[in-house]
Amino acid sequence: MGGGNKTNSADKPPTGQRPHFRERRRWKRKDVSAQGRMRIINALDQKQSSRWMTILINDISAGGIRAQTPSISWDDLHVVGDLTKSDWTANILDLEMELPVAPAQNIFFEGSARWYSRIGVGPDHLIGIHISYISEEDNERLLDFLGQEGI
Repeated sequence: MGGGNKTNSADKPPTGQRPHFRERRRWKRKDVSAQGRMRIINALDQKQSSRWMTILINDISAGGIRAQTPSISWDDLHVVGDLTKSDWTANILDLEMELPVAPAQNIFFEGSARWYSRIGVGPDHLIGIHISYISEEDNERLLDFLGQEGI
């Protein structure tokens, strides 16, 4: 009876998939389980920083990491910045990661939080962190670990 555009269920993508999905990530990610530590630096007053917090790095690429943290704010600083201010600027995340290689190698970099989400009902969060600065030497170590060409 009523006209209209009906679609056949065979024409729909499988549940959970988006039609015409295209991978948007610039870098391939490598799953890891590596120890690290992070502190938050106030972008508007870089003299103010948090204490170092232990984190677990779940995956890494040449452009960023996904880290599990026990909180998204500590010492009165939030990982993304002070969202109550009209002149919002992303806070700086100072990070150290132990590459899971032998012999152990640490790399240091700075980044900013691009997203975060709570894990279950507990206090832990996953944070997507974009690498904004890494020294040439540490970048070489990271790329060697990832098995990728230069940036």
